Amino acid sequence: MAARAATPRASSKAYQSRDEWVEANPLRVWRSSQNVSQPQLARELGVLEDTVRKWEHGRRHPSPPLMTRLAALTGRADLPTAWLAWRDSEKTLGRQWL
Repeated sequence: MAARAATPRASSKAYQSRDEWVEANPLRVWRSSQNVSQPQLARELGVLEDTVRKWEHGRRHPSPPLMTRLAALTGRADLPTAWLAWRDSEKTLGRQWL
């Protein structure tokens, strides 16, 4: 029997504010740890700075090809799974913060 792929689960973390949730974005966490600005990342990926901002605020998702590039750039093969878990955690916020 073939092994079943792990399904990403929502974070059990209950965020107290929208700002706290945004700060937990895995892309933002990586960017901050590497001192990479939103404009620098946008240039590297060939997207608008506003696009990066929307990703980090949960208003848009990177396309699958861009997510693959982001995973390679960050060195995090688990970035797509981490991203989905982060996005699923928005349910703890309620839509009023988005």
